[in-house]
Amino acid sequence: MESLARLVTRHAGLVLGVWGFLLLCLPFAVRAPGRLSPDPGSVTTSESAHVASLLNDRFGERDTNTLLLVTRSPLDQRRPELQRVYAQFLTGLARVPGVLRITRYDTPGSFRAINAEGTLTLTLAQIPVKEGAPETVLAVRRYTAGWTSSLMRVQVTGAQAVSAMSLLSITIALGGLYGLTFLMPISSFAQSVVSILGLGAGIDYALLMVNRFREELLLDGQSQAAAFRTLQTAGRSVALSGLTMIIAMAALFIPPLNFVRSIGAGGVLVVLLSVLCSLTALPACFTLLGTRVNWPRLPALAWSQNPEASAVWTTVARRVTARPWLATLSGTALLLVLGAPTLQLRTGYAGAYGLTPGVESRDALKQVQTLGASGLVSNYEMIFELGDLRYGPGQRATFRAAVERLRQLKGVQAVISPFVQKGDLAGGSASVGQVATLNRRSVSTDHRLLHVTVLPDHYLRADQIDAFEARLRSAVQEAGWPVLIGGAANSRAQ
Repeated sequence: MESLARLVTRHAGLVLGVWGFLLLCLPFAVRAPGRLSPDPGSVTTSESAHVASLLNDRFGERDTNTLLLVTRSPLDQRRPELQRVYAQFLTGLARVPGVLRITRYDTPGSFRAINAEGTLTLTLAQIPVKEGAPETVLAVRRYTAGWTSSLMRVQVTGAQAVSAMSLLSITIALGGLYGLTFLMPISSFAQSVVSILGLGAGIDYALLMVNRFREELLLDGQSQAAAFRTLQTAGRSVALSGLTMIIAMAALFIPPLNFVRSIGAGGVLVVLLSVLCSLTALPACFTLLGTRVNWPRLPALAWSQNPEASAVWTTVARRVTARPWLATLSGTALLLVLGAPTLQLRTGYAGAYGLTPGVESRDALKQVQTLGASGLVSNYEMIFELGDLRYGPGQRATFRAAVERLRQLKGVQAVISPFVQKGDLAGGSASVGQVATLNRRSVSTDHRLLHVTVLPDHYLRADQIDAFEARLRSAVQEAGWPVLIGGAANSRAQ
């Protein structure tokens, strides 16, 4: 630390020049939010991820990720003029890269996609499950934001969708995040972490250094010597504190989740820069400013650090230091009492409902709930493993019985399978194509896996997912086939 203190105080102008040069990353810091990924990531070793891989590799399903598009209009959207506007919107949506399939609101199905007045409708856009999904979501949002019509409005939800020194470290950290996006996916969570930690750590370290410098300056009035001593004393505390935070944030690289690792990357980067800034740029400024660091002078306050002016706190401090164990146990007991309510806390991912009103995803999901189709974003994908058997007439009855038991479960709105019911299809020649599609998505190419989709009749909260999944497993237990469960709800839980 002594060598660093000598370097910084003797070459203060050069040190500040280096930090000024680093500020050239400001244009990249401005671009960073646009490069961050909205995808929180998933556990690649989870059952849900395994199901997604099987659907992609063995069933050819690459579009089981669903975007819900809610269209609102003051008029009945079944009117001819509204139908033309809707058709134009779908034509443009189909051209968006990554949109694989579109289901219109007037397509017969297992859920209601239009309200009684015809002013609220639901359109489904199927997008990739893995590669390209975040980019497709952003592209669809850009398209809907740019699409304007006085007769129709579209919202999207669903899909797996200070001090000067602290500002200096935040700016450079955001520029660093921009560079990291070319090496690894960085979640949008990292931007909030950089801002919060950058302000907190930057201001805290700056106050500690400034207060110490003022005390040292009173000794001899020499700014360079005072900055040197400040760096050797308070600087050590800042370095140790920053090192502790960096080690803690680096532990977030361990979980195999994109958004957790992004938080770790942002935290390590901004704390490291806050420490470096406090140990170099601040002492350099102290050396150049000298007594001007006290400008502007504030009026004298009634409190101070001498015992006479702080009698209450002096008494408290003396009693605590006189009986440290009593103070420690009393303080711990008080904290435990205050923290007891957290034992009843139930954590989980709230999805779009965790957002504040006015955010597009949350408002659109509320409209989907109004239509009674919010179970679409809590779907379960179930895969039955037949082992050495191949699906044929001998297994058809068992498969049908399992599907019927799933349909009879309370809280299940629909089960998408090859065993269709009245009203599931459009009728006529369209029925042939729909049945063929259902058969393709329900039986793997090697006929050793079977697939059904279960749609709950409501959006499942985090505390409801495990119980609902247990009921699904129990319902198909009689089939005697191992079952894997994935889908949107299972992904949120895992």
